Amino acid sequence: MKWIYATLFGLLNIIAKLPFGFLYAVSDILFVLIFYLVGYRKKVVFENLTNSFPDKSKEEIQEIAKKFYAHFCDLLVESIKTSAMTFEDFQRRITVKNTELLNQLYEEGKSVVMYCAHYGNWEWVLFIPQMLKHIVLPVYHPLKNPYSDAYFVKLRGKFGGIPTQMSDTLRTLVAYKQKHIPTIIWLAADQSPAVEGAYWTEFLYQDTPFYMGPEKIAKKLQQAVVFMYINKVGRGKYEMGFELMEKDPQSIPNGAITQKYVSILEKTIRELPEYWLWSHKRWKHTRETDN
Repeated sequence: MKWIYATLFGLLNIIAKLPFGFLYAVSDILFVLIFYLVGYRKKVVFENLTNSFPDKSKEEIQEIAKKFYAHFCDLLVESIKTSAMTFEDFQRRITVKNTELLNQLYEEGKSVVMYCAHYGNWEWVLFIPQMLKHIVLPVYHPLKNPYSDAYFVKLRGKFGGIPTQMSDTLRTLVAYKQKHIPTIIWLAADQSPAVEGAYWTEFLYQDTPFYMGPEKIAKKLQQAVVFMYINKVGRGKYEMGFELMEKDPQSIPNGAITQKYVSILEKTIRELPEYWLWSHKRWKHTRETDN
């Protein structure tokens, strides 16, 4: 089994060295196959879009869906390309704004809980640790396959980030806090959480649960809360930046930070909906049946 995955990832690393122009041509072919022939998760995508934009016509929903699948195919080839990209490659493709906010928090000795989302190209944020002073801890759920998990952990730590399992998050943060080492913990908080202990609110016209974990960590460890955005501005071109949500969250009412994240995320999605991960089964729980 091990040699099969070694061969597969070796092949991916070879493909990653191909030029972007070739890979985007592959993406165009994949789009035709996935959208028109295979229909990967089309039922989920169209149901999510229809429920999230009840004011839009079928034609408008169809157009958003097509743009989403085109972007999704770009994400696939961009993800493959990642292993061969240098720090300079990322700098040429991603404009980063407002790192001064994070570095100022570091100078103040403040650790950060970083909210992000599955929007734009969230995989390409892995180069950012080289631009920051904090220890950066991208949080992840381990993959069931140990070879795949090891491959992606290595990839996400390529530029100095320290991938941290979700189950180890609090213990790791406490250890750094005891050593007075400021950290940034990266959390994509827009996927469907376990219902128990979730924060329920209206999101894109639907009753939706959200993780409370990031807010609880920020309050418990007295960490600043920041939203990270990464917007697509062209094919293979992104703009990334940081917005302070709360500097001292201890006195903020429970749920207020999570609600602020929801509001920012919804505004982002409404502006350019095709760049969010619509193929995820986001609304698989209801408050009435699961609470």
